[in-house]
Amino acid sequence: MRYYVIELRELPDIMCSSGFFPVYDFSGQQIQDIGDSSKTSDAIFFASIASNTKGVVVFSWHKSSDNTCIPFMRSLDKFTDSELPHALVRFFFNATENLCLSPQWYESLDETVRSALVNRINDWGNPFEPTAPKSLMDDGIEAVDWVVTAREKHLG
Repeated sequence: MRYYVIELRELPDIMCSSGFFPVYDFSGQQIQDIGDSSKTSDAIFFASIASNTKGVVVFSWHKSSDNTCIPFMRSLDKFTDSELPHALVRFFFNATENLCLSPQWYESLDETVRSALVNRINDWGNPFEPTAPKSLMDDGIEAVDWVVTAREKHLG
């Protein structure tokens, strides 16, 4: 098994847990073709977790998915600690509908930010629209004020 773990100073406002078949990385580069039925698609699993005092975001995958998951995680790892929380939010809203949001956090968001997040999750839920190559790239939306305190990784 491989992993990439991000530790946050505070409890995350977004909790989620899911699996995902990455097609594009955080820079918009295609990393696999999930439409190719001759190959098994590579999957990555992730969770946003709260402890009593801090938050943790965990990505994990089997080594057989290294060809896709390592480039995917390297593209995430390129973000600075101040950029990383916003990349995580983009990813969460693009990769799963299994989200648990802090009501206080969500209600405090500016309407523009809230609409952008709703659009992201609506785009994810439309099976007739292909994933956009730039969907995980920085869109200027900053919805959280999480502080990254550590990163730990085992990429093989």
